[in-house]
Amino acid sequence: QNQNLLCWGSSAYDELSPPPGLFVDVDCSAQHCCAVKSSGDISCWGSNEFGQANDRSAGSFVSVGAGHELSCGLHATGRLECWGANWDAQLEVPDETFRQVGVGGFHVCGLTTAGAIRCWGHNNAGQTDSPAGTFTELGSGGTFTCALDETGAAQCWGNIATPASGSFIALETGENRACGLTASGTMRCWYEEDVIPTDLSYADISLGGISMCGITHSREILCDPEAPASLRLWNGRTD
Repeated sequence: QNQNLLCWGSSAYDELSPPPGLFVDVDCSAQHCCAVKSSGDISCWGSNEFGQANDRSAGSFVSVGAGHELSCGLHATGRLECWGANWDAQLEVPDETFRQVGVGGFHVCGLTTAGAIRCWGHNNAGQTDSPAGTFTELGSGGTFTCALDETGAAQCWGNIATPASGSFIALETGENRACGLTASGTMRCWYEEDVIPTDLSYADISLGGISMCGITHSREILCDPEAPASLRLWNGRTD
């Protein structure tokens, strides 16, 4: 709400030590994080073996994505740039104008301003074989990508379970799972859905490698058992 950044969880690569400042977007991989400052610059921290945590100071970024040894930033103009490891041509961004980026394990997908999806990089599980059509939102996981079409239906490709049916207004992806948020605030996931309480209405959701959190309409943060004990857990534990 006040653009401050709070991190918790594993800190094997010092991921819990974000730089000071105000931020408008943030994304983390298993080993590093990147965030867009209110100034439009990008600050990254954590593992930097391949330059994936190098800062970017163009002053025109609006969003950022972090994957395995890779980061991508989207400029206000729709230009997308990526940096870090380039094992499978992940840094060879198509010459198109994008409005959203999803960075997976070793692949990247971008949603163009026309609603088309372009994917590139590692393709061991079909994660870059994007479907034709017009889409409104996308998200990438370890070896998959999902997107919402114009009807709100979810489509996925790569190594991921079959998406839940229905219409969604938002989509969130983690390392090996995805969730959709309905207009009524219900969260539906295609992986371990039994851990999610169905009697709550969510305003926003976020997935990580092995954990997930949701913000209810009453502004309460609820996380699964992998979250810190200071947050209310979905299974009712408080310690």
